[in-house]
Amino acid sequence: MEKYDQFTSSLPTETVGGQYRFREFLKLWFDKNLRTPEIRKIFTTVDINKDNIVDDTEWSHFFDNYLDPFQKCDKDKNFAISVEEFKACLTESTPKFD
Repeated sequence: MEKYDQFTSSLPTETVGGQYRFREFLKLWFDKNLRTPEIRKIFTTVDINKDNIVDDTEWSHFFDNYLDPFQKCDKDKNFAISVEEFKACLTESTPKFD
């Protein structure tokens, strides 16, 4: 099974100003076993202010709330969550309410 590079809380600085339009964003995700429409959906989710640019602040919010927890559950690093990984993740990360 193929392993994929993991994302970090900061966008790569390969673009001018560290901002990503969809074309650059697509390149970040091309090796993650996702199709273009799925990547488009991720882009529109990350782009909080809907200016068609993802900046480091938007990325950091997305990473902290969605991507980091996903990557922590994806134990085999194949960018997909198996049933076993999902069950283990739920068991390990069940929120504790006071």
